Amino acid sequence: MGYIYLFSRVDDNCPVYVGQHDGSNHKYFTGGKILNRSYKKNKDSFWFKYEKQIITQCDNDKLNELEVFYIKKYNTYKNGYNLTIGGDATRGYKHTEKTKELLSKKKKGSKLSAETIEKIRKIHTGSKRSKETKFKISEAQKGRVFSEETIRKMSIAKGNMSIETRDKMSKSHKGKVLSETHKANISKSSMGRLHSDESKDKIRQSKIGKKRSKEVIENISKGKKGLKQVTVKCPFCCKVGGVSNMRRYHFDKCSNKK
Repeated sequence: MGYIYLFSRVDDNCPVYVGQHDGSNHKYFTGGKILNRSYKKNKDSFWFKYEKQIITQCDNDKLNELEVFYIKKYNTYKNGYNLTIGGDATRGYKHTEKTKELLSKKKKGSKLSAETIEKIRKIHTGSKRSKETKFKISEAQKGRVFSEETIRKMSIAKGNMSIETRDKMSKSHKGKVLSETHKANISKSSMGRLHSDESKDKIRQSKIGKKRSKEVIENISKGKKGLKQVTVKCPFCCKVGGVSNMRRYHFDKCSNKK
């Protein structure tokens, strides 16, 4: 049988740390990092500063639930030494900037083995994200600005995709129908966007010698049938037209722009 224990300060009886133990070791002290550090620093005076008491005993499968409950009750996560909200997890734990930097340096240049990549792939195969998860990811990405270095790395990674990967991505998108909201968002994000001369040259080079198959041409034709063209208005000459042509000849390139 396990138990939940509490450390309090002797001078003011203020709760500072809640922990759990499965009861397998009668000499168990604590898993609290701050308390362990304090004990190692000065063993003689430690027990004059803190006292330990068992709050409750329970079955081991209830330990996580009760630890979360008592950490919240005694508020030892926000006003104590608990680094997480409990439940044998790292939820709520925040790394310092120094730790983040060290972790970043450690990860740079490291590559996953083929075996590890295959394990990760198998774990995620067939899994579907909930609407709530998708919404959280979407909100987290909003307003995010990538550095020039990150953009360059993403571009290189995309260019190094294998034919097999490209084929899988192509198949996964076939038959996918975008909602009107999604289409409108794509249109808005591209409106008024100007490619650099370098980007234009890359796009031109990638198109040279490429021919669309009859199937692709037919699919494009079918996809556009019955669709209303999205139109925009140039603020300089007030001409209205399709997004593509208007972007090409109007807006910043409009002859009426002063």
